[in-house]
Amino acid sequence: MTGETDSKVASGPSNLDEVRQRVRAQAPAQVHAVRSKMIGAYTAFVAATLIASITNSVAIGGGSW
Repeated sequence: MTGETDSKVASGPSNLDEVRQRVRAQAPAQVHAVRSKMIGAYTAFVAATLIASITNSVAIGGGSW
């Protein structure tokens, strides 16, 4: 197991360096648009999880509003 990790570390620059270079090359408006989409997707996920937990609260023995 350790041998696999060592070979990946010694292979060279990671994808993180490539991603950082791409982000730095983008215009601020493009970065803002991507971040806005990410925040919107996260908010939608949290809202869907909250709705699912509220609607299933009776099935799992929770209280009602």
